[in-house]
Amino acid sequence: MAKNTKNNISSKIGIIADYDSNTPDHFNIDFKGVLPVLPLRNMVVFPGIMMPLIVGRESSEKLIQWAENRGQDQLIVLGFQYDKRMETPGFHDLYPIGVLA
Repeated sequence: MAKNTKNNISSKIGIIADYDSNTPDHFNIDFKGVLPVLPLRNMVVFPGIMMPLIVGRESSEKLIQWAENRGQDQLIVLGFQYDKRMETPGFHDLYPIGVLA
């Protein structure tokens, strides 16, 4: 759990399950360690929706390439920025709920 200094609250990434699949499976994902976060600034992604992700930052492109090279089972978190003008957002610049992808 990390301290969110923008709202002065503790926050963590939450999982929102989609309605078309087995919800308990979303909470039984086996992973250890830290997941990389891809900050998005001009879009919101909902679970269970397939859509293209448009990225422009070099760091975002590197993260996507890294995940693709790791294989189909590699998980990342899609985070959403408070301020779309921020070029290098940190954890405190993201909303406390993200989507596991």
